[in-house]
Parts: sequence; structure tokens; C-alpha cells
Amino acid sequence: MMMRSFAVWTVGLIAVGSVLLGGCGSSARAPERPEPSVMPAPPVPEAPDESTAARPTPDAVQQLVEAALQGRQPTSYEAVVHRLGPPQRVTAQTVDNAYAAGQVDTVRTLYYPALQARVYIRSDDAHSFLIQLQLLASFYADPNGLRVDMAQQAVRQQLGAPQRVENGIWVYENVQQGAADLRLSWDGEHLRAITYVFHFS
Repeated sequence: MMMRSFAVWTVGLIAVGSVLLGGCGSSARAPERPEPSVMPAPPVPEAPDESTAARPTPDAVQQLVEAALQGRQPTSYEAVVHRLGPPQRVTAQTVDNAYAAGQVDTVRTLYYPALQARVYIRSDDAHSFLIQLQLLASFYADPNGLRVDMAQQAVRQQLGAPQRVENGIWVYENVQQGAADLRLSWDGEHLRAITYVFHFS
């Protein structure tokens, strides 16, 4: 079983130590243990030059959000790259799997012009899930028609009041039949960032 929601990320540095087993003069050999089967993570695509990198189209972004919200098609690492194109750059962070003791998984962040996507990759089977998508420019709209730079009053008229506010961020929980949380960041009275945190099981 895996984490259902990644609304809050706590990612630490994982230190891996080497354990050396020394012999004590005995000729007896320790029984060999089979290596655990670990699937390789999906490869990172070669990043294009940042000055010429194409940004994903608004249609591609909306289709990706809708796919993640409705579960109509895979939103794996490969599917995200296929739909959005090669990112400008990719970073990777390790995270402990809360439901599999000792398992260390990876979160990759894909950076595009005015857009970021995060994908969770399991280390045991390389299965991957889109867990977060952030829109940072009015070039993009979410399926509700929200755009960066919208006024608070317009957003409230469209979505109603948020369930809660965290450090100035409006949080709408379990949108689209519980598929995600929607988090809205503000610059004064205007929308600065639209972030979907997708749930998966």
C-alpha cells in the first residue's frame, strides 16, 4: 500500500552506509542471499537548450490534468513526458515509502516554462504516478477555467470559499470526486500559482 496523498512533502537526505563483514579465520562460508529485485527508474530525457525549449500547449496541460483527475489514461513518468515534451531540466529527490519499511523511492520534478510537474517513482517496480502539477502563468488554464492573475473575488465566485487556508494558500480538498487537492497561492489579491496535488492508491 502506498501513500494516498502527497500534500506535504518531507524529503531528507538518505545516507547509505556500507557494512564490511570481516572473516575471523574460519573457512566456513556464510550462505549467499539473493539480491532483491529492483526495477530501474525510467530514464531522464535529454533536456533541450533552455532558451529554445518549447513550452507545453494549453491543450496538452488541460488534457493531462483531466486524465489525472478522471483516471482515464496512465499518468506515468513516460506519459507525462510524452504529453508535455522534454523538460528544461529534471531534479530527483529520495523519499522513504511510508508503507514499505526500508524502501526508498524517488520524486522527480520536471521543469517547463511556467509549469512544473512532480512524478513519484517506486523503486521496487518502477511504477510511477503524477502527484503534482503547478501552473505559473496565465498562458495555462485548469479545467475549471482558472488562470494565474485572476482576482480573488472572481475565484471565490467560481469555486466558493476554500475548505481551509494555510499560510495564505487557499486549499480546496478532494476536488473532482476526491481525485486531488487544489491549492491556490496569491500575490496580493491576484492568483500567483495553481497547484494540483493528485491522490493515488
